[in-house]
Amino acid sequence: MNKLNTLCHRGNKNIENGTDSGQFGPVSGSPDQLELAQVSDIPLPLYKRLWVDPLNFRWITTFIWAVGVGVTFGIMGDFSMFYMFLEREFDSSVTELSWLGALPWCLCCFFSPLSTLIVHRFGYRATMVGACFVCAIGLFSTSFIQELWPAFLSYSLFFGGSSVVLYTVGCVYVTGYFDKKHCTGPVSTNGLAFEIAILVFSPVIQVTSDEWGWRWSVRLLSCCTLGAAFLFIVFIREPPSDMFNDDDDDVVDDKKKHYQQLREKEKKESGVENGGVVEERQDGEEEEEQGKEEVEQEEEKHWKASLKRYITLFKMPAFSILLIGIVISFTALSFNHINFGSYLTSVGISDQKTALLHSLLAGSALVGRVSVLFVHLLPFSILLTYPIIAVISCGVSVVVLLVTPHWIFYIYSILIGLMRGLYFSLATGIAVELSGKEKAAEAYALAFVAWGVGSALAAVVPGITHELTGSYTLSMTLCAAFWGVSAILFFFVYLLNRRARAKRKRLSSNSKVNELKKEPLPLKDIRKDQIVSASYSPLPTEDVTTV
Repeated sequence: MNKLNTLCHRGNKNIENGTDSGQFGPVSGSPDQLELAQVSDIPLPLYKRLWVDPLNFRWITTFIWAVGVGVTFGIMGDFSMFYMFLEREFDSSVTELSWLGALPWCLCCFFSPLSTLIVHRFGYRATMVGACFVCAIGLFSTSFIQELWPAFLSYSLFFGGSSVVLYTVGCVYVTGYFDKKHCTGPVSTNGLAFEIAILVFSPVIQVTSDEWGWRWSVRLLSCCTLGAAFLFIVFIREPPSDMFNDDDDDVVDDKKKHYQQLREKEKKESGVENGGVVEERQDGEEEEEQGKEEVEQEEEKHWKASLKRYITLFKMPAFSILLIGIVISFTALSFNHINFGSYLTSVGISDQKTALLHSLLAGSALVGRVSVLFVHLLPFSILLTYPIIAVISCGVSVVVLLVTPHWIFYIYSILIGLMRGLYFSLATGIAVELSGKEKAAEAYALAFVAWGVGSALAAVVPGITHELTGSYTLSMTLCAAFWGVSAILFFFVYLLNRRARAKRKRLSSNSKVNELKKEPLPLKDIRKDQIVSASYSPLPTEDVTTV
């Protein structure tokens, strides 16, 4: 009997809720129930463990989400390939086409806050599947346009906005499967998928557009997006609420927990005799109202604290200069996403070589994203990486303007792609380096807004310069100038941060010295060889030596 009880109490993973905290209770009743307990100890096949246990399933669902985001953002990153065909067919201005390609990136500033409201209403799976369907519909309808202006709705708004929702909701979804310390790596997998998608889509777009036309190429990509939607239907699952017990200060979680406790209490009180039901329900209603007021107060405190952190970041000279540098540098970087293909065509590069250069750009960016894993081995601060990136980008842009042979564009694509991968991957680390962990969320949000502003400028600047000069030479010159200015600003950020850290270190050492002066120092009596306590004196007595 003891053996049976031991077997029934044996810990095992709870397969139904996907946590590893489940315990089998004592089995009572018929021997059949005992047989079930024994069967549960049999190890499951590998495919069942991957599908049932969330500790294994989370890697599958993260990979599927990264594939879906890579498809949508890969299409956005390859807009420069479609730019050439749209420019030839519609004879539109550079400004119009630049706005068409830049608007999806600008929408990151506006659709990201809406994502939390949508997922709260519909859930993760419905939101991500719906966003993928809207992306597919937007792309498919773009292939039938006869004028350019409908593409601002079908491509920029529907496809671009839904892609942003898919990315933002997916980041929160993947975070639910990992604890705070280990969620950064899985969330960053979409960056690798983004570069791989550009690497694959560039030759696909070029070949299909030459064979069937750009419209059928867009329809093919819409089918890929639709396929990602079906993958989400199968592999997106609500993360278990009890998977990790992180000590969050999230107001929404506190609100849900508080309301759940009130509902449980109300259910218990519903079984009381009729005499005390009314009074206890009234007490419960009063407690519920009081709880709502407390939650509202906590929300107000949360938003006030967040607003104070935003104000504190703006008051930091180093962070304010960093935001200006990000706007200027991202304007230059967006030139490769929007106008690079048309620029290559204007200097005599064929469509086949343009697709190859796009693939080289994405491949080297993929190497740059992977190399971020070894940034911690650098002998200098992470803040020095942005000035180095800007200087290299400025130098290679100047070389492209001065050297005429076409082989220089291969070097340009490799170096700019490598810098792009480092640029995007290091943004979070640099924001945390300047702001500190307590203001990291606000710092990253401001950097994201700076990217959106840079995308808007990237749509305006090449269009104006092309209309004035009729070529992209001035645009490339401005890109080199923007990289040079941002390099100076980023270097100022490094100097200001170094100065601030030295000042904090000096103040900390001074405070420690003052504390030591206030504390009594232990003195040693040489004659008696014992420790005695005495007040500090710079001139010790003749027979007492300071230790």
